[in-house]
Parts: sequence; C-alpha cells; structure tokens
Amino acid sequence: MTNNGIIYGARLLEKAQTFQITDPIFRANLDEHFKQCVFYDVLLGFKPMETLTTSNNLWRDIGPGSPARAQKFLARSGTTVTSSIIRCDAAYAALDAQWTAEIDSDLPLFAKGAYPDLLDTIAAQRLRTDLGIVAGSLHGTSTDPYAYLQQVSVMDAFMAARESFSDAGWDAYAAQRADAQARNTYTSIAQQAMTWVPLLGIVLHVVFYAMFPVIFPLFLFPRTGVTTLRGYGMGFFYLASWGPLYVVLHMFVMNRAASAYAAVAPNGPTLLVSNGITNVNNDIATIAGFMMMSVPFIAAGMARGAMAIAGQATSLLGPAQAAGQAAAAERTLGNYALGNTSFQNLSANNSSLNKHDDTFRVASGFGTSSFTGSNGVITNGFADGSSAFDARPAISSFATTPTRTSSFEQRINQTYSEGQSNVDRLSREASESWSAVASRGTDLMKTAERRASSGTENGSGIASSISRMNTVSDNLASKLSTTFGFSEAESREIANSSNVTGSADAGIHAAGTLWQDKENGHALTTKGDISAKIASIVQETTGRRVTADQAYNEVRDFVRSEINSEEARSARDSFSRDTSSITNSTGESLTERLGASI
Repeated sequence: MTNNGIIYGARLLEKAQTFQITDPIFRANLDEHFKQCVFYDVLLGFKPMETLTTSNNLWRDIGPGSPARAQKFLARSGTTVTSSIIRCDAAYAALDAQWTAEIDSDLPLFAKGAYPDLLDTIAAQRLRTDLGIVAGSLHGTSTDPYAYLQQVSVMDAFMAARESFSDAGWDAYAAQRADAQARNTYTSIAQQAMTWVPLLGIVLHVVFYAMFPVIFPLFLFPRTGVTTLRGYGMGFFYLASWGPLYVVLHMFVMNRAASAYAAVAPNGPTLLVSNGITNVNNDIATIAGFMMMSVPFIAAGMARGAMAIAGQATSLLGPAQAAGQAAAAERTLGNYALGNTSFQNLSANNSSLNKHDDTFRVASGFGTSSFTGSNGVITNGFADGSSAFDARPAISSFATTPTRTSSFEQRINQTYSEGQSNVDRLSREASESWSAVASRGTDLMKTAERRASSGTENGSGIASSISRMNTVSDNLASKLSTTFGFSEAESREIANSSNVTGSADAGIHAAGTLWQDKENGHALTTKGDISAKIASIVQETTGRRVTADQAYNEVRDFVRSEINSEEARSARDSFSRDTSSITNSTGESLTERLGASI
C-alpha cells in the first residue's frame, strides 16, 4: 500500500463505502423487496432486527424470502420493461442471481472515480485486486471484493428503502470534473510557459549583462558594495542553473513517459489501448509544459534555499486545489452548470420580488418580434414577413363588462336594420335631390344657350357668360378625362353640371344618366351604383384598384377643387346674374329654382 500514496488503503476503503448499483430496474426491485418482504419479516417477528444489524453478510441473512408474501418485480423484455407480481422467495432468488453481473457492470465506472488516470477496464481490475487485500488488512478478516461491494450496496439499499437512482455516477463525474478542470488549467499554463519562459530567460540574460556598467559603481561602496556584488553574482548563478534544470526535468518527464507507456501499452499500440496512449500523451505534454514553467521558481530555490520555494508551491498547486473545491461544491450541493454560453449580456436597474411560478412550459418554433405603438396597439412580426395587430392593450377595462345575449343580439340586429333602412332612404333622397339639381342646372344652361343663339337676350351679356362657362367646363372635362379616364361625354356632363350648380355631387349624379344598370337598363341614380361605376372606369382606364367609395370621393374632391377656383366662381357668378331674368313657361325664374334646389 505504500507504493500507492499516503493512506491509500483508508482512501480506497472510504471510496468502496460509496459503491452503489446504478441499474434503475435492479434498484427498484431491491427497494421493493425490502419494503414488501424484508421489513414485514421484521415486523411480524420472522427475522430479528438484531441479526440483520450485526450481520456481515446482510444479503444472506435476509433470505430466502417468504412464500406467503409477494412484491412487484420489473424485468427487461427487449427494449421494454414488463412488470409482474411474484412471491418474495422467487424475487430473492432472481435478485441473488443478478448480483455478480450488476457489480461487474458498475465496477468500471466506479473504479474510474478511484483511478481517474487509468482505463476503465484497468481501473476495475486494479480495484478488484486491491480491495480484497485492503479490506482484509484493515478489517482483520479476509474478504472477497464482490462480497464486500455487495454488502455495501445492500446496506445502502436497506437504509434508503425507497426508489431512487444512484449517486455513484455523480461521484465519478465530480472526480473527473476536478481532474479535467485542473488538467485544462495546467495545459493552458503549460502552453504559455513553452512560449514565454525561454523568452524570459533571454530577456533576463540580456538585462543582467547590460546592467553591469550601471551597477558596477555600487560595488565600490564600502558598506553595501560586497552585498550588492554577492546579489549580482547570485543572479548569474540563478540564470546559469536554468540550463541544467531543463536537462534534469527532461530526463524526469521522459522516464515518467516511458513508465506510463509501458503500463498502458506494453506490446505497442493497439485498438484496445489507443485511448490510454492518447491520455498519456496529454499528461506528458501537460507535465512538460508545467515543469518548464516551474524552472524559474526551482532555480530561485536553488539560489536562495529550498524554503524559498515554499511560497511558490501554493500558487503552483492553486489550479488543482480550485478544481477540487469547485467539483466538491457541485457534488455536495447538487448545483451543476454545463455548457452555458454568455455573450454581450447587459442587465440594468432590475428588480424582482416575491415571484412564484411552477408552470411547465415548452416553447419552440420561429422567432417573433413585437412593437408597441404610441397608441398602445401592439404589432407582432413573424418569420414569414407577415404581421398581426393586437389593439386589446389600448382598450380600457372597466369594473363592469357587457354580456352578449340572444335578446341583446336581436335588438342590435333590429336597430341595425332600421338604421340601414334609414341610410338607404336618405341615400335615395340625396340621389334624387342631386339629380334634380343637375337636371335644373342642365335646363338653365340649355335655355340660356337657346336664347343667346336666337338673339332674345342681346345686349344682356349672356353670350359672354356662356362662353366663359364653356371655357371653364372644357378645361375641367379635359382634366377629368386625363386623370380618371372618363369619356368625352361623361367628362362634359360632369363638368357642365358641376360648374352651373356649383356642386360636385350634382355633376357626378348628372353623369349617372349616361350610365345604365346592367340588370334593368335604367340610368344609375343611387350613389352606390354611381360609385361602383366610377371605380370600374378608373380600374379599366388607369389600372388602379380602388374601392367604390374611394373612387367617388377622389372624383368629387377633384371636381370640387376645380369648380371652387377663382376663375370658375367668377364665371358662375356672372352666369347667374345674366340668367336671372330667364323664366320657364310658368313664369318661374330658372335661376331661382336652381338656387332653391341646391
């Protein structure tokens, strides 16, 4: 045992006390056997508790199981697990036959925790060899390693007496985690040492030689000169010792490499030992680099005395100590963090208090974006480029909430129907009114033109007014044809009626007399039919897709802006004054009738 380090036997026995069977099915069956069979044997007096607590072969003494009781027993069937109810004696026999195989299955992983640097199979074999010797030496009686591990496992299951998975894997993980962290730290340090330690040696040599002219006058001082000269000479000894140290460390590393290669691959590389050779290579590279990093400290110890290295030992072993402490803290508390990545994180002015949320959530899929507007409406963007709008946050929620019922819905429908009927009636009346305005405006224009041509109104200036009105109407008709694609007749009708009446709606309704309904062949009189016709004309002639209301409003706004221009208003006012004396057959002034209609 002295060849394996300080208190190797005690550490190995301590490690053996933590051995557990990791197979969940075997553990569940063993746990069920204790609960349904062994504990009832104790409670009913068939087995004394004293016998079990003092037994050095607990599994043998809890057998052979009672045929009067039964337990649930799990068994593998291909890739599935079957459950059945069997008697306690049959369960004991089945479990007893599985012990050796279960121990062999878990031994390599368990041994890896005790010997992290060895292969699994080699570590397991070494544990089998050493455990029996160590247990026999420390307990005073020889024992078989399988019997010892079986006793430890049965004791653990007896004390736990509940279904649970083993912690043995986590113990091995903690050991390997500490070893991996220490190895990675030392490897990083070693890589840097291979680059910077030789460079440091060159720099120190140059500095020591270059400082001689500067430091030489200090040697001549009567009281401090000898001390300074001794220190300067010791510095040369310090630098001169680096070369021999490289040689000694090289020999040490190569001898260790030879021993490791001989132990892992005595007959040369094979598939079986390829991983072991890789581990040896990594170990040797790490040790060589770390020893090179230690050259300055070892040289300082040789120059100033062995105790000078004591202060450096703690810093050199710091990475291994830190790795062991971190792994032990994880294993003790159960807090593990693996593979976490954090990049450009920013957290500011955060406050979280009294939150509790145990809801299970799973989120997956494509990414989304969300933007809240100034009015509270949330715009959600999706990966395919589409968007959805949520206006609910912008709507107030009050203490009372209206509820929709069938009677309420009926009243709403009735009100809507009445309102729609009223809207339709007003729309018809408005259409009839604008049609009447357009008709009277047309009558006035035609009457004025006839009288002007017949010479009845000579000297009244009506001919000049008609000419100005025609000029304004021609300009508007041309713009309507160009902008909206109306025909010459349609544009002329809209322009004439709008300019005479001063109303864009009257002009548009006047054009309805030129359009016919496809179903009955009548002229279009309602605003809806006229709007739809205008929309179809705009789409056919300009290619723009617009709604009926949008098309009507565009034409109306355009005509309204034109007839309200200074030129159009002046022409219309002059026309109204000059035609005020024109009357119809009943003696009624046409101008007054038109004004009343508008």
